[in-house]
Amino acid sequence: MTARQHCPGVLSRVARRGRIAAIVAGLTIAMVGAAAPTAFAADAGSIGHVMARPRPPIDGDPGGGDGGAPAPAPAPPSSPAAPPVTVAPAAHLQAMESALRYAGRSVTSILTMPAGLAGANPVSIHMQAADGPQFGAADYNPATGNTFRYNWPAGDGSDFYGIINVTLAEHTPSGAVLRQFYLHPIISPRYNVVRSDLQVRLINNCDFDLAGTIPVASEVEMGWNDSGTWVKAQRDMRAGDVATFHQFSKVSNDVSIANHLLMPAVYFDELDPPVPPIGFHSQPLGPTEPVLPGESRNIRFTTHSFDDEFCNAEVSYVVGVTLLTYTAL
Repeated sequence: MTARQHCPGVLSRVARRGRIAAIVAGLTIAMVGAAAPTAFAADAGSIGHVMARPRPPIDGDPGGGDGGAPAPAPAPPSSPAAPPVTVAPAAHLQAMESALRYAGRSVTSILTMPAGLAGANPVSIHMQAADGPQFGAADYNPATGNTFRYNWPAGDGSDFYGIINVTLAEHTPSGAVLRQFYLHPIISPRYNVVRSDLQVRLINNCDFDLAGTIPVASEVEMGWNDSGTWVKAQRDMRAGDVATFHQFSKVSNDVSIANHLLMPAVYFDELDPPVPPIGFHSQPLGPTEPVLPGESRNIRFTTHSFDDEFCNAEVSYVVGVTLLTYTAL
């Protein structure tokens, strides 16, 4: 009996063992030849990296199971740059509202947004008087600031409350963010009033010699009521003469209707000797209404003596009224 004949089971087992060893060897070769795993970079919202993990080293292979040099430790993920510190639009506009400065005098209102209030987005500023025009519209300039000026109508000259509507608009990528508020300043119109010299032209002679044929100098007296006090001034004049009374002039600066300035009452007298004089007197003439509110006036009128229509004079003066406004306060 041959060995093949006597040990058929043994030969079968040997053959099976050979086939298993071959299969194992083939699997090993396939694993060694395969590509290494690929590392995936993290996306923008992740906090790290997905790394290929080498297998642990084995005896005699300090570089790891792949047989190469020691694998370097993975680098820590880089931290993203810190975003700029910005103020939310609502808080930024509130800060600008608090910084807005107001100054006013007479009918002038001046509003100033100071420099240095830059935010993350551009801001536009709009100013409008209630029931009136828009008097300011500009983009905020953080380098120089912005200044807006408005002169209110004086009306009847009385004090009144002005209403200023302010709108701040911050233009963000998603749209405009608005902040609206109101200012209620007291507007008190103020004026400069200048009254000129008084000029008097004697139109015809009022005095003659005893025979009544030769004109002589007429003794002209002018009087005016100034704040309740009568003021008088005299001149000798002949027909055609013009006299200037400097005492009449007056300057009243920075006044309001509360000062109760009145247009002066003016009278013309012609005085005759002997003493006590028996003269010709005119009635007080000229407007006596309040100076304010109002505009400048050129006053010119003719008057005559109370008892003599042939003793005439022309009186003239100017009252200049200037409403005070300001370019800076």
